[in-house]
Amino acid sequence: MIKDTKAILGKDGNVVEGQKVNVWNEITDAIKEQRLTSEGYLINGSISNCHGFSCSQGGFMFENGMDRELFNSFEPIDIKNIIPRETVFRWGGVVLSRTFGSNLAVHTATYYGRSSNGTIYVATVNGYRNSAVIQSLNQVINEYKNAKIQGVMPNTSGIYNFKH
Repeated sequence: MIKDTKAILGKDGNVVEGQKVNVWNEITDAIKEQRLTSEGYLINGSISNCHGFSCSQGGFMFENGMDRELFNSFEPIDIKNIIPRETVFRWGGVVLSRTFGSNLAVHTATYYGRSSNGTIYVATVNGYRNSAVIQSLNQVINEYKNAKIQGVMPNTSGIYNFKH
């Protein structure tokens, strides 16, 4: 994720303080380039929500479409196997009413990285009228208290990696 290959790393693998380091990847690029329109935020040219941002860094996807995408193109994993900018966390719960089921994809976020103190960060969009952001996983968990990280299928982790 570090574009400046001349960055000096400490013994712990972290960038030594005081250097100018340019971080670039498809997520930071999408966040930097997003713009607000009357319909919502355009990310990579499309109105986006959390599901579309998690899958493709742009686009709008409904809850059942996200679940279908996770079921068909991703595989459930253990948190020990998370991969930056690939792993998707899925919050399942009730959307609007119980008639839609009790475990639809209420929210999704993409694993972005981990700080030296172990804090997990994710990239997400908290509603299509909000901008894409990078937040700690705990911030997102607190924001979506009525849902929990759980899989599309019963007894699965709710944490997914793309099938290669």
